[in-house]
Amino acid sequence: MLDELDQELARRGLAFCRFADDCNIFVKTPKAAERVMKNVSGTIEKRMKRVVNRDKSQVARSDRVKFLGMTVVGKFLAISRVALNRAMERVKELTPRGTHQSLG
Repeated sequence: MLDELDQELARRGLAFCRFADDCNIFVKTPKAAERVMKNVSGTIEKRMKRVVNRDKSQVARSDRVKFLGMTVVGKFLAISRVALNRAMERVKELTPRGTHQSLG
């Protein structure tokens, strides 16, 4: 459904990542971010006839935003503490304890 958005962002040469209806667009300056937010929101609402949730939408530095449990810090991806703890709990649930069973 949002394939048209992906194509439009790529056509504009913007760096972005999207999962379902969540999308992060990466630009270099706050001024560019505000401009892109306005233009992309308008495109989504006018051309694609979709509603942009203004309460959830924001312009922020990448190291201040969590996306799918990750945060972009410089050139690295950092997993959020909550996502890491959830993953570790799941590993504990799936790992046999005291039975010497193979994980395979």
